[in-house]
Amino acid sequence: MIQINNFKLSQNGQFLFKIQKLQINNNNQIIALIGNNGVGKTSFAKAVAKIEHKFEGVLTNTFKTNYIEQKYFVNNNNMSGGEYSKTKILEAFMADGNFIILDEPTVNLDRNNFNFLIKKMKCFKGVILLITHDRELIQKTANEILEIEDNELKYYKTNFKSYIFEKENEAKQHNINIEKYKWQKKQLEKDITTTRINNHKKENGSRKLSASEKKLQGGSGKSSMSKKLGALKTKLNKLDEVNDKYILNKKISFEFEQGLKRSEILHLNKYNFMINNRDKIALTGQNGSGKTTLMNFIYSQLSQLNNPLIKIGYLHQVMDDKLLNLSVKDFIDLKSYESRTIIRGYLSQFKYTDLMYLKKVRDLSEGEKVQLNLSAILSVPTNILLLDEPTNYLDLNSIMMLESAIKKYEGTIIIVSHDQVFIENTCNKTLNLNLYKDK
Repeated sequence: MIQINNFKLSQNGQFLFKIQKLQINNNNQIIALIGNNGVGKTSFAKAVAKIEHKFEGVLTNTFKTNYIEQKYFVNNNNMSGGEYSKTKILEAFMADGNFIILDEPTVNLDRNNFNFLIKKMKCFKGVILLITHDRELIQKTANEILEIEDNELKYYKTNFKSYIFEKENEAKQHNINIEKYKWQKKQLEKDITTTRINNHKKENGSRKLSASEKKLQGGSGKSSMSKKLGALKTKLNKLDEVNDKYILNKKISFEFEQGLKRSEILHLNKYNFMINNRDKIALTGQNGSGKTTLMNFIYSQLSQLNNPLIKIGYLHQVMDDKLLNLSVKDFIDLKSYESRTIIRGYLSQFKYTDLMYLKKVRDLSEGEKVQLNLSAILSVPTNILLLDEPTNYLDLNSIMMLESAIKKYEGTIIIVSHDQVFIENTCNKTLNLNLYKDK
């Protein structure tokens, strides 16, 4: 059993979130832990697994716990990333224990290994804490949701579909509250203006009174008006400003470069596959089928065309090691002045704080690294984009923002992704490399 009371978690002096009370019993449940990048999901998992002890409050865990960290799903040898992830998943489910923590287990998993993971999770006799942004995985496995939002951990004792329904209702109520706030603010500002005008009239009228009349009045009218004005101002100040957090930022978009007029861009002879202008193409296939290799080949072929009208943006799956030792600020300063302004704008939409600009890139969460890299790609005008696993580690809001940007993009996009929901929401063509394994 896990028992948590008066829990507070901070990191590098920055408060992340609190839990007043939480209890998790051993009743064969799969709990999805979700929240935006950088809110403290992995830090919380480490606290539960007794790896991290830098927190306030009481946290008791009597489960026999196996924690498969995010880094263990990253390839460390000659196996493909997906095959390596599969070995770590097998180790977790074969080990002795009744509580497993899986931190982003679907990174690099192909469809077969994805289904393998789901089967293992459903057969497990115990509790699973699942940290993931994969909507399909949550929907097919989780029966309860923990969400870190607004510096608090919220417990939804329901599946993902019901959770989404509940959040939509919250969003509707939130929008009602916003309209109510706007109306109240408008009325208060109107009352303040009216009170000021009346107060001014009283003062002018008071000047015309004789000394004896003023003495009889005793200034009570002016005092009363001032008090009323002060009370209205106080009420206005106390009126809560409601952040419109449920409405996704729709400003994020890829900078598009005009000029590429021809419809056919590149023909892949081996696959008899034509890449056309404005195509949104998904490269799919099992782990080790050569998706990233093909992506690099496409980039090479496009670069060799020496066509000044072609502007390519390439989001690599792994960030260059040389960039990891830079601060976020220094990383941004490598770009042009125009790009720097755009990058900072995107990062603000990804909820980057001022303190995060001082961090080393390597100290960011994996999702925050993707957001930074993606913002750099977004900032430069392109008409062809190559995105290799762009949703890895991204939170749900960021994925939805990316989906929206891809739909609006007027150029060609080629995507490597194992996120089936993301592919369905963004791509109109698919090249499945499994069909060409023997060629």
